[in-house]
Amino acid sequence: MDMNDELRDHGDMEERVARLETDITAIKIDVAVIKANGATKSDVAELRAELQTEMRSGFAGIRAEMRAEIAGVRSEIRSAVSEAKSSIIMWVAGLVFMAQLIPAAVRLIDKYI
Repeated sequence: MDMNDELRDHGDMEERVARLETDITAIKIDVAVIKANGATKSDVAELRAELQTEMRSGFAGIRAEMRAEIAGVRSEIRSAVSEAKSSIIMWVAGLVFMAQLIPAAVRLIDKYI
């Protein structure tokens, strides 16, 4: 092989190297943009800590609201049970009274009729 053949074989090499240089320049620009706009590990860690704090405080508020609601429902249930107990006691007392009154009333009716 002589020198001219070698130059002809590598003639497109210069074109390929020029394209590679252009691609590398574009990659450098892309990397610079990513570095300027991208998040670092510390940015992500900071955001994570903020989100955890906000979520904890939000959950604490929700828990407090739920506890208050549950306490209110418990109070309502206790009140309803207490009213039901009173009604049942009054009903049973009325039945006992009537159970004692009816036979006496029947004897009085038989005696005077």
